[in-house]
Amino acid sequence: MGAISILTDLPGPRSRALLEERRRWVPAGVAEAKHGIFFERAAGARLMDVDGNVFLDFAGGIGCLNAGHSNPRVLERARSQMDLL
Repeated sequence: MGAISILTDLPGPRSRALLEERRRWVPAGVAEAKHGIFFERAAGARLMDVDGNVFLDFAGGIGCLNAGHSNPRVLERARSQMDLL
């Protein structure tokens, strides 16, 4: 995943299509995302949406803020634990 880059309007066409599918099949909830962007991948502090746009994640939350998304050491430990359970 490269540098931050915006390739489409936001949300992009694939995200808009997924948002319509979501609205069709999933009831609206209190925590529903208002931006309409669907993310495909995350690594470190970067997020890539289904349209290929790359964002810097300023809201990763406590779960990944310190280690980043997809940190190899965290993933290895999680896989080890999942193998046990």
